[in-house]
Order: sequence, then C-alpha cells, then structure tokens
Amino acid sequence: ILGRWYGKNGINPVIAVGVVAGGMWIAGEARDDPALVRTAAIAVESWAFTGILTGAIKLVAGRSRPFTGDGAHRWSFVGLHPRERRSFPSGHAASAFSLASTVSRRHDDWWVQVPAYTLATGAALARVDTDVHWASDVLFGAVLGVAVSAFLVERHSCGNGDAGSSGGTPAYVSFSVVF
Repeated sequence: ILGRWYGKNGINPVIAVGVVAGGMWIAGEARDDPALVRTAAIAVESWAFTGILTGAIKLVAGRSRPFTGDGAHRWSFVGLHPRERRSFPSGHAASAFSLASTVSRRHDDWWVQVPAYTLATGAALARVDTDVHWASDVLFGAVLGVAVSAFLVERHSCGNGDAGSSGGTPAYVSFSVVF
C-alpha cells in the first residue's frame, strides 16, 4: 500500500523524504544527537543528487514505458522525450533506495535497515506492478540510488571518524568507462 502511494505521483516521494529527513532532524535536535541531524542532511543531499542524475539519464535514454505497448527494447537516444518515453531509470526506485541506503549506512541496526529496505523494495516493485516501469528500470534506479548514497555517506564521513551513530563501515564507489 505504501509502495503504491509513493509511486502515485511525483510529489509523494518529496513528501516521504521530507517526513523521514524532517523527522530525523527534529529527533536529532531534540535528543542532541548530531549524527542523526547529519544523517537527515545527507539523506536530503543524496535524494537531490539521485534525482538530478535520474532526470538527466531519462532525458537521454528515451525508453518507452510498458503501458505504451512499444516493448522493452524501444529506446530513443536523441532529444527531449515525453513522459511515455522516460521509463529508464525509475526515479521513484532510485529515490527510495537512496533514502533507505543513506539511513542504513549511517545507522547499522537491523531494526533500521530492514524496514528501510523493505519500504524501498515495495516502492520499486509497485512501479513494475502498475506498468509504468520495466524491471530493469527499477533495478538500475535502485543501484543508482544506493551508489549515490554510498558515495555521499563516505564523502561526509571521510577523515573525521564519523560513520554514523553506530559506527558502520566506509563505502567505496567506483565507476569507469573503457573505450
């Protein structure tokens, strides 16, 4: 149910990030927990960067959505595309996993990680179930969200010993293109 709500429109992910990050910020301030406040800030930063990257890729890729009937292999790599041609990658899946990964990397307790990734997975699967994304769109979006989160969590913890409120291990992200 939450996954369908999250994917219903473009504003619901903004509401979800606002509620989660805002709740973490308020709780962090109330408990005088700077790590929790910092997690909220990193979560918003990760969500924003993930959204920018996802939007840019969508504009270039031009993949048809499942409901168009064009098939999974219909791509157009030129020009700005209408909504029906912006299937790849799933921005909803990317943002959900960006948020889940940030929170999970900063707080390595199972009772944080399991619900975070369960909700993100539900949101991603709902995008396939409602026929607006192919499974590969959702998978790539999830990987993109996790990669951006891993990069930013590491970037913010680098050199100052801050890996979250419960320790955690540093994450490394590498990307290369070979011609």
